[in-house]
Amino acid sequence: MNYLICSIGKHAKLIQYMKKTLGEDSKVIVTANQEMLPALYFADKQYIVPDVHDESYIPELIKICEEENINAITTMLDVETIILAENRSRFNSIGVEVLTPSLETAKLCYDKYSMFEYLSSRGIRTIKSYKNIDDFEKDYITGKCKFPIFVKPNTGRGSVGARKVYTFEELKFICFEEKDLIIQEYIDGIDIDVDVYVDIISHKPVSIFSKEKIEIIIGGATKCISFKDQRLFAFIEEVVSKFMFNGPINVEVFYADGEYVLTEINPRFSAAYIHAYGCGIDFFKFIENNLNGVENIASFGEYKENIIMMKYDDMLIINKSDLANKNEVRN
Repeated sequence: MNYLICSIGKHAKLIQYMKKTLGEDSKVIVTANQEMLPALYFADKQYIVPDVHDESYIPELIKICEEENINAITTMLDVETIILAENRSRFNSIGVEVLTPSLETAKLCYDKYSMFEYLSSRGIRTIKSYKNIDDFEKDYITGKCKFPIFVKPNTGRGSVGARKVYTFEELKFICFEEKDLIIQEYIDGIDIDVDVYVDIISHKPVSIFSKEKIEIIIGGATKCISFKDQRLFAFIEEVVSKFMFNGPINVEVFYADGEYVLTEINPRFSAAYIHAYGCGIDFFKFIENNLNGVENIASFGEYKENIIMMKYDDMLIINKSDLANKNEVRN
């Protein structure tokens, strides 16, 4: 099996683990729109491609898939899950499985306020959100919401641009200066990350791995500890049933006042999936089974609790002449 991971960024460890599972008979091909990204050089081959919004982008991916006999394609970029979903039929027509959700689901996951409305209408506990300051002010005046609150880009990624706001005057200034923001209630609880594999045959969750975030910086958690809770597993199953996912996803929740509250869904591999892999949860094997027509059997909680993941800095030293470029593909 050959795999194409688009917009690979800095996720070198993901490639290393994937190659470890798949073995020498499979290839991991990656793309990016610049050559100075370390993860590129851990793959079997790398392509430098246009920006995801460029009109030539999808034709370039199609060409790569045909030349490299790709069996499945996925991405590490949220907005690209929509782009790949929009073009699913084009990839399917050349025998490539697209490991992204349905187009409707991808759009919901990308737009935080749309996701809030969707979840609320289906009875899923989620974080109270407002699309503008006027709607927030109504609930603030009546005491339905109070400071501090959180403000972040409605279609942002990671925790970039997210900040805690303590006064209405501060909120007014931020909303005047910045557009496309979402205002959310502040939840004082335990921050939790959940990696889920949704079988591409049954479209049901077959593996759930949960971890509490111990330390968080912009872009994600740097320290986590694994735990199990059957109530959380049941909550995740309920959430997944409301969407059409296809492969690996990441679900972010808070635990507060004895309840789990959904905050966000990233419909792709997360950077923190390496914690799950280190605890024996192998999504790459699940993908391989599915591509071979084998439906995975659901099994939740088959990992050890209290296993800690700690990220650390590493580096890649490479000669400038060995950098990938748009006109050449390097082994």
